[in-house]
Amino acid sequence: MKIIKLGLISVVVLFIIATLIGLLLPSTVTVSKAIDIQQSPDSVMGYLSDLKRWPEWIEGVKSNGFAVTTTATTGVGAKATVNKNIITITSVQKDKVLTLWEGSNGFNQDAVMEVYTNETRSMTTMHWSFTQKIGWYPWQRLGSFMNEKILGPVMEMSLSNLKKVVEQQ
Repeated sequence: MKIIKLGLISVVVLFIIATLIGLLLPSTVTVSKAIDIQQSPDSVMGYLSDLKRWPEWIEGVKSNGFAVTTTATTGVGAKATVNKNIITITSVQKDKVLTLWEGSNGFNQDAVMEVYTNETRSMTTMHWSFTQKIGWYPWQRLGSFMNEKILGPVMEMSLSNLKKVVEQQ
């Protein structure tokens, strides 16, 4: 009986310690990537704001069953699914597209795709970021360290694809 009591107390103490450490970690995690493209911002925005063009540059969406689920492929409210995730365009501005990625596991991420240009409009910088709000559970906070490792390489390949596609126009 003493061993069971000691084991139970140990589990509770470890959970409390893990929770306290987890609370010291940030509650919001952002993964951000950018690339320079030798084209006008309008050329780049055409690929960002139209869901039907995403398979041309976003790495892995074709192979994971990407499908536009609304009649409109552009503008606020346009939706698509990929690998059981729902993507919704929440805002489109002259130089920015905001989307919500709703995961089947209940984790949601806000994605921002922005374009910046130089004075001559000959070069555009495309900045893409994913932001996720993390719950208070220690395993969620500690697991958020993997966001960069998971999203980072895919985002870099996608931006490289976008650069190739847009510059070949």
